Amino acid sequence: MLKTAVLIIGAGPTGLMAACQLAILKVPFIIVEKDPSSITESRAIGIQARSLEIFEQMGIAEKFIKEGLPATGINFIDNGKTTEHIPLSGIGEGLTKFPFLFILEQSKTEKILIDFLESRDKKILYDTNVSSITQDDKKTITIIENKAGKKETIQADWIIGADGAHSIVRHTFKIELAGKTYKQSLFVLDCKISSQVLSHKDLSVAVSDSAFAAFFPLSQNRWRIVGEVPPDFYGKNQITFDGVKKDFAKRMKMEITLSDCQWISLYHSHHRCVANFKVGRCFLVGDAAHIHSPVGAQGMNTGLQDAYNLTWKIAFVHFKNANESLLNTYNEERLPHAKKLVETTDRLFNIIIAGGPLATFFRTKLAPKIVKFMIDHKFSRGFLFKTVSQIGISYRNSPLSQNASFGEFDKKTPKPGDRLPFVMYGESNNKKNIQDLITVNKIHLFLFTQSEKDLQNIKQIAEKYKEIIKINIFILNSETKNLYKEFGILNGGYYLIRPDMYIAFRSLGQNYEQLKSYLASFILLN
Repeated sequence: MLKTAVLIIGAGPTGLMAACQLAILKVPFIIVEKDPSSITESRAIGIQARSLEIFEQMGIAEKFIKEGLPATGINFIDNGKTTEHIPLSGIGEGLTKFPFLFILEQSKTEKILIDFLESRDKKILYDTNVSSITQDDKKTITIIENKAGKKETIQADWIIGADGAHSIVRHTFKIELAGKTYKQSLFVLDCKISSQVLSHKDLSVAVSDSAFAAFFPLSQNRWRIVGEVPPDFYGKNQITFDGVKKDFAKRMKMEITLSDCQWISLYHSHHRCVANFKVGRCFLVGDAAHIHSPVGAQGMNTGLQDAYNLTWKIAFVHFKNANESLLNTYNEERLPHAKKLVETTDRLFNIIIAGGPLATFFRTKLAPKIVKFMIDHKFSRGFLFKTVSQIGISYRNSPLSQNASFGEFDKKTPKPGDRLPFVMYGESNNKKNIQDLITVNKIHLFLFTQSEKDLQNIKQIAEKYKEIIKINIFILNSETKNLYKEFGILNGGYYLIRPDMYIAFRSLGQNYEQLKSYLASFILLN
């Protein structure tokens, strides 16, 4: 029998992220995958700014940037003519280190994550099926079988089910993936394009009186196209490139030629979500817990952040630095976001596929103007970017964010449950990003003070737990005064930051009894 702390089932992007985080956190794990190798198709292609921030913390963001393409603009094409060009460069300027929409094929995302694991001598057990899973209140028992038919038993403290829409973890424990599947289908394909209308630097959304398609630039002069299936394929379970290519220009009323198809798939859009991300000692992440349309490129990124939210909590419990109740907050934090995402993409998908003259008028005439208006105005542009990029996700209603603020803070300052904002500070020729201070294996205590003596009691509390709390002191001076303004500190105070870059606790002044109570109740053992 093999014994480990965590068994990860599934080695797609979500399972790989879980494995990478556990490797950083030095938590023992085994990861198994039923397929014989990682994928070669492009599949998910959008990487949001929040995911890039996580990759930055891992030290691999530059590898992604080198491989992918930022989108510089979005074009709206109506019956073959460009009606709007909206610049996107720097759309999230000042909000993140990665203020753009980024495109990279899933196969390359997986390759970078696999390389990260291999650099730490971690291997994936490919061609391995899960035969059965059982659990009690202390452990899980899983039987696996490799390609040669050899069976092994794995005893793990926890299981992470990253095994997709047909999750064996979900089916074993009879967890319903509630929702619906739309009758309308989309095709998804990667190919080369010849067209004078499209720019390879921009995203393009094209509509005609009878069809629509979205075009995303890929590396090596290739394109991803997502579009409505041709009438000949209505109700069918397969599609061919020749079937899409035939009359494509006519349907779109565009001068365009498709060639050299590398991948094509028929996409039946689902909008489904489980009622609970946790059952006993088993957790569901990514598509095993929620599936939705490709609108907004949210799916893979949401899975990555499921894994990111869960793994540091597992590490704290594994190393006995937190009560097991901390693991319940994974469901309490991630489930509301997943439900909201499914509902939002459901509404947008309905708008895209709706038939009739009113829907066509909205897609061709109104939608481009609405998007242009939002991007032209600072407030709505920021709201749009925060939503799509996922940097606006908040856990304010989490148990970890309750009774966690003391003092009269300005309403504009970040609150418990909010992501640590992107703030540059320091000397003009040596600016630092405050997010870079956060490591996934530590809670960080930011002390804002004119003198270290002013917050000595707070410092002593943190030093008591120095194995898991790192202290960062910001003495008020010309190099740090913008931090005091950003965080609403007038003279002295402190913020407690979670390993996943979310604010846990904040206070003006000392309030050390409140901090002790917070740590004892939610994060650290008494």
